Amino acid sequence: MSKSAKKAADQAEREKVHKRYSNRREPDVIYPAKKQVDFYDADVHQRVAVYVRVSTDNLGQETSYELQKNYYEEFVLKHPNWKLVKIYADKGISGTSTKHRAELNQMQDFSRFVPNVHFEQIPIKNLVSNQEYQRPLSQAQVEKAIEDFDLNQINPVKVSRRDGVNYVFNGQHTIEIVATVSGSRETPVWCMIYDSLDYKNEADIFANQMKHVRPLKPYEIFMANIEAGNEQQLVIKRLVESYSLSIGPTKAYGMICAVATLERIYTKYGYHVLDRTLRLCVGTWEGDIDSLGANVLAGVARMVVAFGDQLRDETFKERVGFMSVRQLSRIAKERGAGSLCYAEAMLVAYNRKCKYTLRMTKLHSGKVAAEDDFVEENEEPLADDPVLEE
Repeated sequence: MSKSAKKAADQAEREKVHKRYSNRREPDVIYPAKKQVDFYDADVHQRVAVYVRVSTDNLGQETSYELQKNYYEEFVLKHPNWKLVKIYADKGISGTSTKHRAELNQMQDFSRFVPNVHFEQIPIKNLVSNQEYQRPLSQAQVEKAIEDFDLNQINPVKVSRRDGVNYVFNGQHTIEIVATVSGSRETPVWCMIYDSLDYKNEADIFANQMKHVRPLKPYEIFMANIEAGNEQQLVIKRLVESYSLSIGPTKAYGMICAVATLERIYTKYGYHVLDRTLRLCVGTWEGDIDSLGANVLAGVARMVVAFGDQLRDETFKERVGFMSVRQLSRIAKERGAGSLCYAEAMLVAYNRKCKYTLRMTKLHSGKVAAEDDFVEENEEPLADDPVLEE
């Protein structure tokens, strides 16, 4: 592409973007001119590396070496927003060539892995978001985050500064959350500023930002909450351990890996339902490794919630426990998918040869039926067993 054609294309793209934002809701927005970074600005946080060198190993220059180090250490300390990363030092090395200056070369090599960015606090009104490559702003997501607002969870907004305009290419929900909580678009947010991106670069970074990021698993989140001392997870852990069980990342004897299911039963139904669910699972299948999976736990919880005191624990253990978990799983899957089908299979077994049966319709009404199926990432398919004859 010729220079003139490229210039025309860039101009067309700029006009397209400016046209799109010409009718934004903040008519008084003022976009700052492109700012050159002042490394001595007290408001700019900097990571600093120092390089010192002496050309010989004689004792006279040893003093010079120490003086250089001390000088720069003190110089960095005079700037509160500077953080000294490392002092790189070459001793007894000539300055006529960089070939054998190992520390200098290392410092320069490391710089290749540091993004060319700087940080600023920018008022929200001076930020432009909603580029075409971004997902639509979700008001529901904003409102949910506001309910659990935590300043420590606010990440720096990624901003591309092009032609004096601050384009947000990662963080549009963040700025709306902060603006709503603070009640003003004058509120500043920390921004990570990129000065050398074009529109396509921004779109590419946005599209691939999660490419190599593995989401946290429920067990990992649960254990982090334990370390944080959060009450809900501590209560669940103590309850599980009261049945001589443990919570773990994978399925094993005496271990529950269906962490999300435990939390959901506790959150939706309460402590006593989770307690009774665990008691029935342990008492019915006596520690069978498959009896503590997500669908079995959730199916039993549905039974407990639907029938309450009408559900007799000893009858449940005797009649439902007559089937192995594999047989229960096979029957449930013939009825459909999810924990509701497990609850139905349990109810059929419970009602077998019973004079006063519990009604199936109760499983399909109210709070029990409204629950989504419980899905656990470590739930594994069970091998088929022969179906017991009635």
